[in-house]
Formats: sequence, C-alpha cells, structure tokens
Amino acid sequence: MVPLCRTPTHPTQNGDVLPVFCHGGAINVTVWMIYTHVKPGLMQLGRSATLQQVDAAICVAHPGATTGQQESIYAMASAYNGWHFGSEPVKHFLAGQCQET
Repeated sequence: MVPLCRTPTHPTQNGDVLPVFCHGGAINVTVWMIYTHVKPGLMQLGRSATLQQVDAAICVAHPGATTGQQESIYAMASAYNGWHFGSEPVKHFLAGQCQET
C-alpha cells in the first residue's frame, strides 16, 4: 500500500494543483480529492484494472482538464493501485491516440 499524506496545496497558473506527492512518495490526499472530479472513472479503478480499462478511463474527455492534471491523476492512480503497464495510458492520451468508441 502506498502511504498517504495531507499537505497544503497551491494552484499553478495553468490550473494544476501541487504538490501531488509528499515526502517519500506519499500521495497527497488533498490533491486526490480535488482531482476526483476531473477523472472520476480513472480514480475509481482498482488494483486489478486492465490496461484496456485504464486506457478507456483516461481517454474519457473532461472539458477544461489540463495536460498537467491528466498526468498527475494518472500518476496518483497508478501509484495507489500499483499499476505497472508497459505502455503508460497517459502517453496515449497526450499523443491523441485514444480510440473513438
């Protein structure tokens, strides 16, 4: 299990919220709670999620989500769930490689 922490956050000029991680790699719960509204499907997937499920969840559009938010959300969910995919789904999203369904 990944350690959790709570530390004060600050918004960046482009709308991101930092710090995502605290000392020692602990996930900042304050940021997690903020970002659950941006990618709820991705944040709700569990440890047994498949690459296809993660890809699908990260590719769901959310108006106004920044690139930094997408990267932070995936980093937190990946760390929390212990995902170790050979091809990181966030890279598919950022490269415009999401499948249309």
